[in-house]
Amino acid sequence: MVKGILQNREEIEKLWIYALCLSLCQSSDPDHLLSFAGVFMMVAGGIVAGVFLIFIEILYKRHRGLKEKELELARNAADRWRGNIAVSYGP
Repeated sequence: MVKGILQNREEIEKLWIYALCLSLCQSSDPDHLLSFAGVFMMVAGGIVAGVFLIFIEILYKRHRGLKEKELELARNAADRWRGNIAVSYGP
């Protein structure tokens, strides 16, 4: 029974795809391409949005790296200052 259903489904899919191809390929009207314009616009919009987000991530990473470097320099300066104070006022 399952085999019969699958074969039936495959036949229906083949007929549907064949009918779709015939309607698009035999149509001399260029308006059928306009129905795909929205899809292409959405794909292009997604690509542009992705590039924009990658650019923002790169800028954020660069900014965060500079902040971490500044914090590390401050820690080193504080450690050096503590060391100088300990030497000056030793036990």
